[in-house]
Amino acid sequence: MIDFLWKNFFKKEEKNIETVLKENPLFENLSDKELKLVNNLMHQRSFVPGEFVFQEGKGLGMYIILSGKINILHGNSNKTESSVISQLKEGDFFGELCLAQEKGYHHVSAQAAEESKLLGFFRPDLLTLIEKNPNTGIRILMKLSEILGERLQKAGEKLSQFTKTMEN
Repeated sequence: MIDFLWKNFFKKEEKNIETVLKENPLFENLSDKELKLVNNLMHQRSFVPGEFVFQEGKGLGMYIILSGKINILHGNSNKTESSVISQLKEGDFFGELCLAQEKGYHHVSAQAAEESKLLGFFRPDLLTLIEKNPNTGIRILMKLSEILGERLQKAGEKLSQFTKTMEN
């Protein structure tokens, strides 16, 4: 068999899930054993262009982009009334606030801009991990708190700059 002749040698090889997790700030401090535990709780899904990952409203967790691009939209989920406020790419993650909230809520919508593969990590998965492996769960929660705190601080700084600009 000579299939190797038709193999696309220039195609980027996909990273394994544990490598992707290790590169994510939420999981970067976990041991290999802990990464295997988290990997077993991950949900992989593909999205076609235009398909919503989630729409504004109730949410369950976060997503990590394995490949593709995701548009973050504000406003009505109807394309004519919503606007792209950010475009995320491979390695980015979003929706993590829902991991920390009992009644998680997405204030934006997320939609595939192109064919995309995502990993989902949801609040019930985190709660299962905390129950079965409390030390690992607590390490993730502490890192989540740090990430959310940093984002809140940056948002506060931006708001302060905006307010000063409006006053002048």
